[in-house]
Amino acid sequence: MKSHGIELRRRASAGLLASATLAVVALLGAVPVTAEGTLYFADIFKPTYSDGYIRSVYTDGSELQMLVDTGGGLRGVAVDPAAGKLYWTNVDTDKIRRANLDGTSPEDLVTEGLAFPAAIALHPPIDKLYWGDQTLDQIGRANLDGSNAAPLISTPFHSGLEVDAVNGKLYWSTSITSAEGEILRANLDGSNIETVVTEIDKPADIALDIAGGKIYWTDYVVDVVRRANLDGSNVETIYVVGANLNPGGIVLDLSDAKVYWGQAVTTNRDKIM
Repeated sequence: MKSHGIELRRRASAGLLASATLAVVALLGAVPVTAEGTLYFADIFKPTYSDGYIRSVYTDGSELQMLVDTGGGLRGVAVDPAAGKLYWTNVDTDKIRRANLDGTSPEDLVTEGLAFPAAIALHPPIDKLYWGDQTLDQIGRANLDGSNAAPLISTPFHSGLEVDAVNGKLYWSTSITSAEGEILRANLDGSNIETVVTEIDKPADIALDIAGGKIYWTDYVVDVVRRANLDGSNVETIYVVGANLNPGGIVLDLSDAKVYWGQAVTTNRDKIM
């Protein structure tokens, strides 16, 4: 599955707060929502897969902007608002890059040891970035400037990758078969791997509500949005997307009690719900 990322930044009188990362497929626009903030997202098909752009839009649907012309291969996107940086992965060049939030000063961070870096997650308090590589079946880790890059976990990585900064955990989704997968978690150093969600179709992108004790995910095989307790119990289907509309990503705005996800409209055209 080809996915790309969306990051939601909340606005507040004291500054800007970070939320989570959302991955969707070939997004061409966004529907208005009520939260006051900014979405950063990747458009990987406009007009072909050789074109890619990181864009931003206010969560009321206004002020759509193009920030970075990445070319083909754009996938995961993550934001470090405190440092004013935007990070992304590219599966054509097999690189992890970053730029300022306005798209200026792009630079390479990790350029070796990657084969299909499909997702990225940040943990700025400990100066770390994590990525998931679908081809190498592994999760890697580096400093935020790209130094000390190395494999961390051997796993059949799928597309979801999230950091639980409160409990020091890393969550990710795996691909077992074309229709089966799991959600796993481990300590941030890669130790103590646990299975969280299993035998529930094929979770793709994930989002965490740690305070609420919930994990949310999309499943493009059975076309649903689901959630469960953090231990995998009490699985609920919260939205049935519709056959072949392929929900590809998910993000939570906990301040406004909203969940957003991407889904298909037609071939190579998606929307945010």
